[in-house]
Amino acid sequence: MEPVNKREQNKALRRGQIQKAAVRVFARRGFGNATMAEIAGEAGVAPGTIYIYFEGKEDLFMSIPELISEPMLAAFLEAAFGGNEPTDIKGEERLLTQSCTRAMETLLQNIDLVKSILASVVTLDDEARAEYFRQPLQALTILERYFRDRIERGIFREMNTAVVAQAYAVLVIIFVLIQELIRPRDVAPIAYEEISQELIRLLLYGVKR
Repeated sequence: MEPVNKREQNKALRRGQIQKAAVRVFARRGFGNATMAEIAGEAGVAPGTIYIYFEGKEDLFMSIPELISEPMLAAFLEAAFGGNEPTDIKGEERLLTQSCTRAMETLLQNIDLVKSILASVVTLDDEARAEYFRQPLQALTILERYFRDRIERGIFREMNTAVVAQAYAVLVIIFVLIQELIRPRDVAPIAYEEISQELIRLLLYGVKR
């Protein structure tokens, strides 16, 4: 009999396989024209298999942002609350720089998915848009928790953690979009590690000498 954890891993892999196939089909056909049969064919599974993981096409569509938010959060949670947290500002600088670099690399690896999400947003009504970004918004809650935790430890000053968490997230996303979607081809890209180092220094220290 297959171990429980192995079965769960296989289920997670199959779920992700279906989601990634759906992204490709939605990008080609649009949400309205895409069919579950097409998605199943793209994923290499029987059409009925999709319904083991998702209630229908809309449920599948709404799950897509988790492909980015989950891997970005996992490593950050371990570093920020895993029991070996930094105890001074330099340690926090290293943690945030590594986290920022990893987040940017995750977005870069899923740039086609990011394009699909951006294209999809304009087609959604307010209620659907709120649901679509429900899980990514949970990431902001975790970032706020991180900043509050460091305030309580005496490492960070008092601040509006909601504003700072959103500013951090926006900076990460905007720089990837500029590098990959907006930057002219004749302008050399900046290494993501260098971007991360400068952004985190800006976040922690401002521009004061």
